[in-house]
Amino acid sequence: MSKNEIRKLCINADDFAQSKVIDDAIVDLAKHGIITSTSALVLSPRWAASAQRLKDLPIQVGLHLDLTSHFTLAFGFHYSLPRLIFLACIRALSKQDLKKIIELQWLKFTEIYRCAPDFIDGHQHIHQLPVVRDALLSVIAENKWGGEPNQWLRVCRAQHWQGVKAMVISSLGAKSLQLKASQMNIATNTDFAGVYNFDEKCNLENNWRRWLSSLSGNKPLVMCHVAVPSQSADLESGSAIAHDEIVRARVNEYHWLKSNEFQSLLKARHFL
Repeated sequence: MSKNEIRKLCINADDFAQSKVIDDAIVDLAKHGIITSTSALVLSPRWAASAQRLKDLPIQVGLHLDLTSHFTLAFGFHYSLPRLIFLACIRALSKQDLKKIIELQWLKFTEIYRCAPDFIDGHQHIHQLPVVRDALLSVIAENKWGGEPNQWLRVCRAQHWQGVKAMVISSLGAKSLQLKASQMNIATNTDFAGVYNFDEKCNLENNWRRWLSSLSGNKPLVMCHVAVPSQSADLESGSAIAHDEIVRARVNEYHWLKSNEFQSLLKARHFL
């Protein structure tokens, strides 16, 4: 890459429709051209109304496949993340049952948003797990999705060392998903970053400097988790915010992405 070449960067905001504070942050960042995409939790009761807020925004909208959030409880298909990982790794999950819940989420996305998702990823990266990925790819094939230039699958595989947590996430199926997507001629991101421990006291500027310095390929992706500030009383209520253990880290990410320092860093690293 030449010194002055501008590189494209996908900045994806996860968890749209989880709560109002998350939706407000994502819409605001999209309007200001800071994020390039968002992925939606379509089992949330907010999805039908919240989806309309995305219609005229200059971003891609994807399906955030969900098997572990509290929203799944209402549909009789809920796993804790550790149990889902365990059952997936020993191949003890039912592919047919998985297909049903994936098809339900596909329908909820397409019926409300009136088109197929631009991309697909997973809440807590569950889309890449053994058996889950096979069920997902089966639904994708049946819907003849993935052939358009703007359609792609997220692969949670960093091309360079990004820490232990990123390595663990990748080890749960990223390479296999990338290989199978390639065999089906489905595009994927070329690199992946944004993994950290959601410590609300962490230095986000240092994180982003490290992530941006090592990204490779023509479609690298950095995920983010954002929310606008809320009243402290809301954090203790029975609302969706109360289920969100990382809401304070989300607010910090939102403020960082809105900062002049972040824009300066993007320019210094030759990213749009």
